[in-house]
Amino acid sequence: MKRIVAVVLLVVIVLNCAPALPKVDHSLIEREQPIVVSERVGDVIDAKERDQFGLFPAVEGFQEARFYRFREGGYALEITTAEEKLLSVNSWSSAVLLMKDYIDNYERFESHPDSFAIKWNISSYDYLGVPITKYEVDRIESIGRSVSCGCVAGLLAGLGVAAIGVAAVQDYEGDMGGGIGIMMAGAALAVIVAGIVGCGIGFGMHRKEKKDAVETIKEMRKPRVVESNLEGD
Repeated sequence: MKRIVAVVLLVVIVLNCAPALPKVDHSLIEREQPIVVSERVGDVIDAKERDQFGLFPAVEGFQEARFYRFREGGYALEITTAEEKLLSVNSWSSAVLLMKDYIDNYERFESHPDSFAIKWNISSYDYLGVPITKYEVDRIESIGRSVSCGCVAGLLAGLGVAAIGVAAVQDYEGDMGGGIGIMMAGAALAVIVAGIVGCGIGFGMHRKEKKDAVETIKEMRKPRVVESNLEGD
């Protein structure tokens, strides 16, 4: 029974260490009054403005786009194409400010492309071509959390080994004499070694966590189809 409990706790901790953002039910997002991210485009971005500002280059059959307020500083982006209506969510608190800055100063950034990436600390881009900044990545990846998770997981593994050893001693009916002390010392050593190894693993986890964080953000922002076959309606 003790072994099962230790394994379950270990699995729970490892799962909770994975980068994650809150799940969003796109069907529940209110889309009543679009917001104006820049006066240069108004509350609706048409196909001409999309081409003018180089927005959403991967979207085929683009017709128009609207931004809606989502939480504080974030937005829900509704894109209408010839065949369907897509919805993408960006929950970052400065998401609207980034889009406003990009559109308002497009000509300056176009002539000096690196200036926008440097100003906003851009790490990558999502499926729509919208920047993913280092600030967003830092929200869900942390070296402190990685190391903590590794250390705790290692300690749990060590405790599991120690518990098995203690249980073996308790179940043994013969006379172990000084062997009990050796067994207990071994159990303590198992906890210490496992904790140290776990902390080392935690540092290793951090090395790949940044990539995982970017993929997590991309997945959250991935456009969902909310309406389809618009031409046939």
